[in-house]
Amino acid sequence: MDDSNYGDSDAAYGYERRLEAEWTAVSALREVAGIALKGRVQPTYLQTLALAQHLMPWLFDPEQSLLFRQQESPTTRQYREMADAQSELDGKRVTALELVERDIRRYELLAEVGPERYEIRRVLHLLYRARKELQPRPYTEQQLILRDVFKVDRRLPVSDDGRDYREFELPNDRRLRLRILHPDPPEHSTGADVIYEHYWDEKRMVRLAAIQYKV
Repeated sequence: MDDSNYGDSDAAYGYERRLEAEWTAVSALREVAGIALKGRVQPTYLQTLALAQHLMPWLFDPEQSLLFRQQESPTTRQYREMADAQSELDGKRVTALELVERDIRRYELLAEVGPERYEIRRVLHLLYRARKELQPRPYTEQQLILRDVFKVDRRLPVSDDGRDYREFELPNDRRLRLRILHPDPPEHSTGADVIYEHYWDEKRMVRLAAIQYKV
């Protein structure tokens, strides 16, 4: 029996399983985000990927994620592979961004020598794009709100889960409800994106804290 292709088959199977796991997670997260926002704003897949990177870094590490790499240019993918190889050679972690920055400095110096350096400038353009792709992505206001309300681990039992809120059980017959107003009409009238509602049934008391996000 010829087993020369077993390694390739295992690698392909691992690739397919990881791609399926990432795609399932992103699709589910995008659906949840759309429900939380009552369908008024549907996050794009790129926005959902950025949120998934924060919520599930073990699966969506930009250095390993297949979906992230599919969104990237060939130059960026090349530098990720170079960083992996350089890390093994050096015995320490080397990032793709470090390698790109190093080469940008070198090509910028070369481009300044002489009047016509078309090929050098062409490579520089590719490196600038790769640097932009490798730099950390900023979070949108919407992504931060969804993270803070639905995904932060508060180590409290969840007593209720609605379309636009999540409620946590507190000691002494108290409850904490986080309610999303963004981007609904109440946000425009209150100026708040999220309301923290603290209920103390025994004392018949409610405390409110209005939070407005600025990015």
